[in-house]
Amino acid sequence: MSHDAYLDSDSAQDSVQRAASIAGTNVSIFEYHINANPAEQQALTGCGHACAACTYVGNLAWGAQACRKSREKAATSALKRKKAVPYLCHMGFSCVAMPALNTKDALHAMHFGPFCPSEAPDSLTLDALEALEKLENTSIDTLPFSLDDIPQSPAQTVPDIAQWLCETLTQQYALQSEPTNESSPLDHENSAPSTYNKRLNDTPLPAQYDAGAIVAALIGGDAKQARMMIYSQIDTHQSRKRTRIQVLRARTIAVVATVLEWAEQADTNTQLCWAKFPAFQEAVQALDAVDDLSKAAIKVLTPIRRQVQANRKKSTDTKYDFVPLNKLISKHFKDGITLNEVAQILDENPTTITKRLQRTFALSFSQYVGQMKIEHAKKLFRTTKLTIGQVAQRIGIQDSANFAKLFRAHAQLSPSQYRSQYGKNAQAK
Repeated sequence: MSHDAYLDSDSAQDSVQRAASIAGTNVSIFEYHINANPAEQQALTGCGHACAACTYVGNLAWGAQACRKSREKAATSALKRKKAVPYLCHMGFSCVAMPALNTKDALHAMHFGPFCPSEAPDSLTLDALEALEKLENTSIDTLPFSLDDIPQSPAQTVPDIAQWLCETLTQQYALQSEPTNESSPLDHENSAPSTYNKRLNDTPLPAQYDAGAIVAALIGGDAKQARMMIYSQIDTHQSRKRTRIQVLRARTIAVVATVLEWAEQADTNTQLCWAKFPAFQEAVQALDAVDDLSKAAIKVLTPIRRQVQANRKKSTDTKYDFVPLNKLISKHFKDGITLNEVAQILDENPTTITKRLQRTFALSFSQYVGQMKIEHAKKLFRTTKLTIGQVAQRIGIQDSANFAKLFRAHAQLSPSQYRSQYGKNAQAK
């Protein structure tokens, strides 16, 4: 698959849109060729909003030219250095350039911005006035556009998110470029009657996160289970050492944002979580350890669990109570508990349980149980030196081949690959 085709694909666009949503900025991807006509270097793809200032200046001939020059200069530096490059555009606004793919022949650069560093919010108007006066070569007292739609963000957050997006797109591209003959034991039929249905079935990628399962744990009242899943989604040894912490921080922000999106689809009130989100983004920049990052993530998501606890005390609440179901599966998933057994214990219809899981979390019963098994297996690989066979037995799977299939379907890695990258020995290197 060519870079152009991949970056224009639905899976790549989904990741770009998520990054734009999390960063709160416009994201565009340009293809650059040596000695190419600048007029031909048009945006390959992009999403997000164009602020009023950029729209105004971009409609002027000299404005569009100045924008292109500042963008191309930053893109050249980013492609050469293969890392996120913060820069000030022709209007003095903060932006970030980043290679779209970390491959040998990468020629695509993505641009985030503009945004205003929250550390210096008062400088935005002054910078814009000075830049516009210089560009128009005249004195200007009042800006002919509003700056209210330019988002504020901690200075390092947007570069971190750009770094995460680059890592994500690179991983996705590598996975989609390698054909696989393995069949998945997961049953996808009827899953996710929402806008996320396509995302589940067509994007079996690390960046996907297991948001539905994390939301299921939170709504099921199990913060410990949710945090364990968040931890495994944040942690990655695939990033280069010098960019690892940036990726971890951005991945943490992305995980929380994705979980909140899914929680909304599950008809959960996330207003308080989103209100805490800006402070959470800023706090993340001071954290270096995966354990601390997962704690910060679960903290901002805590209102979801508290909401469930409050609703359980209201006898008039009509929402289905997932807590008994989650507790039952969490207690007996190692014993191979079946859907019929669960339904009998809870005195419910098996079909009703399946439909509720699919409708609320985009998970079938087997996916729900399988996810729980694999998350515990991941933790055992990270924290012990048990063999693959011993880990399989600990989660109730006696056949190593079935364990390998289930593990790869959930983790996109074989058990041995996961242990090599995330296990105790890997962490000690």
